[in-house]
Amino acid sequence: STDSQVQFEYYCQKGIEAQNQGKYNLAEQWFLKSKYIADNQDKSIVSANRYLVYVNLRDLYIASKQYDNALLYAQMTLDESKRLHKTSDKSFYLSYIPIANIYAKKGDRESCLRSLDSLFIFEQYISEPRELSQLYMLRGGCNYDLEDYQSALADYKKADEILASKYPVSDGERARLYALLGGVEHRLNHYDESESCYKLYTDAIKNIYGEQSLNYINSQIYLANAQGF
Repeated sequence: STDSQVQFEYYCQKGIEAQNQGKYNLAEQWFLKSKYIADNQDKSIVSANRYLVYVNLRDLYIASKQYDNALLYAQMTLDESKRLHKTSDKSFYLSYIPIANIYAKKGDRESCLRSLDSLFIFEQYISEPRELSQLYMLRGGCNYDLEDYQSALADYKKADEILASKYPVSDGERARLYALLGGVEHRLNHYDESESCYKLYTDAIKNIYGEQSLNYINSQIYLANAQGF
């Protein structure tokens, strides 16, 4: 009914507000109220409400580091996504991203990479370099969390190679990659390569934001730290 939908949206909004304030227990109470409404809808009907509340609870539990609960709702989100989207739809595969991230935070390498393999099935449907590079940046981030720095480096380099096919060195997304590459090279004790990456990052940030920006000042700090090795 209209009344229950208004209630559902109100509970979700209050949960988001509480979460943004760091009041995770209160946010959980609001989201569970909205879940009760969504779960009482006809199960034979595909429900965007169920998907939304599962996403809310998943993200809440990730934020509060309750990873087992987060994984439960991440799987529920994926199940709803399968009902809402076609397999050729990008949104279908996006639900694998949080699952991979949760496994990475739990230190479960095998499960993390298995989730990422599912995500890479979607690679064939992507033509835009920015979107395609995100797959490799995501896997690189998971590999970094799992302390597999060599694999992370390979993924970040592949992401930059993809972006370079369309975007210049001064592109903002490539600038972000230079910082990530610099960090991984440092972890691998490749100090000269790390310094070179941070130099590219600093130059790109200067071009994007200007010399007086806080972003540029921070980028110089990263560069100075790299030059200290």
